[in-house]
Amino acid sequence: MRETARIALQATARASADHAGDDERNPYGSPFVPSRYAADVRTEGPFRALLDCDVVLGTTDDHSSRAILCDLAYAYGVPVIDVGVRAGARAKALNALAAEVRVLTPTTPCLWCREVISADVVREELLPPAQREKLRRERYLVGSTGQPEPSVVPLTVLGAGLATCALLALVSPDGQDAPSGYLVDGFFGDARPVGPTDPVDGCWCRTISWLGDDAPISWMSDATVNVDDSLATSR
Repeated sequence: MRETARIALQATARASADHAGDDERNPYGSPFVPSRYAADVRTEGPFRALLDCDVVLGTTDDHSSRAILCDLAYAYGVPVIDVGVRAGARAKALNALAAEVRVLTPTTPCLWCREVISADVVREELLPPAQREKLRRERYLVGSTGQPEPSVVPLTVLGAGLATCALLALVSPDGQDAPSGYLVDGFFGDARPVGPTDPVDGCWCRTISWLGDDAPISWMSDATVNVDDSLATSR
């Protein structure tokens, strides 16, 4: 997998250099010119656009979009680097700045294996907005669906840097020794691997592994997506 990703990235670099003129380079002079899509990855069109990627860096906050990126990694074999951050507090004072990275490939544990995402929260996020708001007022929701999560700029930068480091490890010959999941606390300077180390038997990721278009993936219809809540993806 690492060798395939490394070759694919090199091929992308050559293709970009061959086809990018001076006016097509980004402001930093690089031949990599990103295409930006204001779209929701939970719908089929944007999801299939990601099939052209060599690696996907997932920075989404909700469970349902993380679940669909899991399908991308395990059904289609496109590596996904998922990163999440959380600021902790005790007695109204900051006491944790945690960033966690999970590298998702067909041979590593998925987010379901790691119990990072919940089927109940996914279901809630996919409810029509009016019904979701009604359940939120009635306190029937399991998670903080649709509510902002606290964070601070240094923590976001830490998460982005760790995700980039994971990308470099993924394409490095020595990357096989790196854990597929780890947590770094920017508050105390602690770091530790996060289990499990192997996929869980019977998990959804084992069911859809390498099935491609034969995998039973449940996309949202474009009509159900709220444009204001759309997820911007880039390739």
